[in-house]
Amino acid sequence: MAAELVGGQEAATIQEKNWVRTGEILPPWRFAKGLVAATKGYVGPHANTFLMAADVVIAADNTRFSWEESRVGVGAPYGPYALMPFHFPMRTMKHLWITGGWMDAETALRLFYVNRVVPLGQEEEMAMRFAKQIARMVIGDFVANKRGTHRVYEAAGLSAMVDVGRDPYVPTAEAADAKAHHLRLIHENGVRAAVRARDSGWDDDVSKV
Repeated sequence: MAAELVGGQEAATIQEKNWVRTGEILPPWRFAKGLVAATKGYVGPHANTFLMAADVVIAADNTRFSWEESRVGVGAPYGPYALMPFHFPMRTMKHLWITGGWMDAETALRLFYVNRVVPLGQEEEMAMRFAKQIARMVIGDFVANKRGTHRVYEAAGLSAMVDVGRDPYVPTAEAADAKAHHLRLIHENGVRAAVRARDSGWDDDVSKV
């Protein structure tokens, strides 16, 4: 994206809108088989769109789940971010999305965003334990259970949330300029330099959920 912006190229889009790069909703939401994920270290905004569709998430104790990119004009939750209300209470979602907040693994566990927190280095082993247990089930029964659960959430309004994600609030010109400046810094000076500039003066403790 940064190269496209600086190079003056037309950004790759779906339906001529850049914000739908990740699609209306991630295909993993429709997966028939189980989707078990293991995380460690920094888990940024786009990675979280994947986790929202996962069935089981195992987090190493050093994981930092971040929406900090929201500090650079992004507008309304779009695409898979529309799943956020089905994971978080409103005030938590506001803390994450509006202020570009973040949470550690233990907080994510208390909010039921992850299933287990394990010491660093054990996350893949624990994820595999879950996967092996799922594999013991008759696939037809598992699919029925998973689809039945998803249908409950869809009936509760998930489809409407996805529609919101397809037609997000457009940020102001100033916010768009801030995002463009951020991408230019990434292209010219690298991600670390851009993040330092973005977070200059930002209180990390306040933004933590």
